[in-house]
Amino acid sequence: MSATKTGTPYDAAVIGAGPAGVAAADLLSSRGIRTVLIGERFGGPPGKPDSRRDWLAPVLRGTALAKAAKAHLAGVPSLTVRLGSRVSAIRREQRGFAVETDGGGDSEDSGDAYRTRVVLIATGTSPKRLDIPGEQPLSDRGVSYCIVCDAPYFAGKRVVVICDEADGGEETVEGLAELRKHARTVTLITDPGTVRAIEGDRRVKAVRVRKGGKGRQGGKDVELKTDGVFVQLGRSPNTGPFRDLLKLDKAGHVPADPGSGATKVPGVFAAGDVTGGPYPSARVAFGEGTRAALALAEYLSRDSERKRG
Repeated sequence: MSATKTGTPYDAAVIGAGPAGVAAADLLSSRGIRTVLIGERFGGPPGKPDSRRDWLAPVLRGTALAKAAKAHLAGVPSLTVRLGSRVSAIRREQRGFAVETDGGGDSEDSGDAYRTRVVLIATGTSPKRLDIPGEQPLSDRGVSYCIVCDAPYFAGKRVVVICDEADGGEETVEGLAELRKHARTVTLITDPGTVRAIEGDRRVKAVRVRKGGKGRQGGKDVELKTDGVFVQLGRSPNTGPFRDLLKLDKAGHVPADPGSGATKVPGVFAAGDVTGGPYPSARVAFGEGTRAALALAEYLSRDSERKRG
């Protein structure tokens, strides 16, 4: 049952079930703060970690995060988890906020509003994709959207980097410097429109590129053998539902205080990649979620004291 149906509001609503959201919900609920965690699914940035290189990776990324979070958060008395729910809007109310959802997925609810005293936004960002054959099925199988995250896993291998200088320029330049420390060869494609397909069965084997034409029209297809493909077209913050509540920056991120995660709207906090910080990664997001949750808990305590006084 949702908060709307029971009439019992939550103290905190955490929106997003990636590293930042899971970390925040865990800390808040461990302190006895009535928390609802709302997200489409547990998960994090694309790419498969290598636990031998990063001991935190197994609990911070992808399907491993989903399994670890589900097991760890199950049965926590102060926590309600609502997966399969997409937040459509947040409305300010006299005693806090109403987080509206449109249900869907494996959610038990359909179009409910969760009433809460405070909100923490941790919806992250989504990579801009090529939308070509082979890209989706080979994601996590040689296709990556984060050079800094995954460069070490391509040590001694051939890689192709596909970028659009207008969107992913600065991030790509920094990533290339890191990638060249590890990869055997790096091929840079600066016109995404020429890439026809990513090929491979269980792993990436090649990239098919149109040569001699304009974009994907005319010319001749050429096959570039490769072990990995980095798609660097920039990322889009998942902030559509919050445009009426917050003033977003030009790129659509949620501006938040770097120390506390507080936004300009009292009672609304943000953490992780959705804030547009300089170091987008699962580990940074996990730390930011924890820090924002601590600040949020202090905010709730001060608010309670003020109301008692």
